[in-house]
Amino acid sequence: MSENNTQLLERVLQAKRLYKLSAAKIAHQAGMAVSTAQNQLFGRYKLDIDILSAVLALCPDLSAEWLMRGVGTIRKETIELSDIIKRIEALE
Repeated sequence: MSENNTQLLERVLQAKRLYKLSAAKIAHQAGMAVSTAQNQLFGRYKLDIDILSAVLALCPDLSAEWLMRGVGTIRKETIELSDIIKRIEALE
């Protein structure tokens, strides 16, 4: 498995632990057999996009950019409306 795939798998497993997801729950969401999901989560096979999509669907505040690329924080950052207004006003 390449280094990028290994890092992606590590992030998926980190999210799985944080959100207390089972392989069965991920498999159900992905529409695949539990054994298929387990093989991917154990690193026996390359992660399928369906696994990634399932994890993101089951964890609505999980950052897709962090999961896919390792950029940013694990949870989506929320920005207050007042901060957005200040940023826009600063541009004017």
